[in-house]
Amino acid sequence: MVHIPHLRLSGDTLEILENKDWYPVTSFKNIVHVASLENYSILCFEDGQKIVILCTMKYFMKILKGKNFLRIHKQTIVNTEYATEYHRNILYLSNSLQIPIGRKFKKTVSLCIPSRTLKKRKSLAMAA
Repeated sequence: MVHIPHLRLSGDTLEILENKDWYPVTSFKNIVHVASLENYSILCFEDGQKIVILCTMKYFMKILKGKNFLRIHKQTIVNTEYATEYHRNILYLSNSLQIPIGRKFKKTVSLCIPSRTLKKRKSLAMAA
């Protein structure tokens, strides 16, 4: 039998339920992005650490609703606080990661990522 940990937010701390006890993992603000691997989610943190949990992307988005997280691809959720810019189909994060934006998510990204992220890219294009 596979044990499925449950997730919850307590204040700004992400907690995992195991063996009837809640264990704090981290502040959700430290999560840069979440990648999916079938029914698992890989939480990627600003310090480079990764945690694999048994949790779907859909459930993870439900937990983080209204917390600056945005689904930009069927396999990727990003913390918009780490988004530095985007251009065409690529979102650039502050940790130098470049993540492709899925076609069906492009409009949502353009509406939800603050315009400050565009200014940097436009000024670079004009300078060239």
